[in-house]
Amino acid sequence: MGHSKFKIQMMSRPRIEICCVSSLEEARLAIAAGADALGLVSHMPSGPGVIGEDREEPER
Repeated sequence: MGHSKFKIQMMSRPRIEICCVSSLEEARLAIAAGADALGLVSHMPSGPGVIGEDREEPER
């Protein structure tokens, strides 16, 4: 009886999460593509924000 439970788990499909969704349009596209979950991002006032390639390294 323990083997049938194992087979059911092996046959179920993996859940898909799409991360870094930052707009309603991206969320709709991810859902249409079959996403089970979304990871949302937005402006974070407490964080450093996006660091561009032209930013210099801080002196040590």
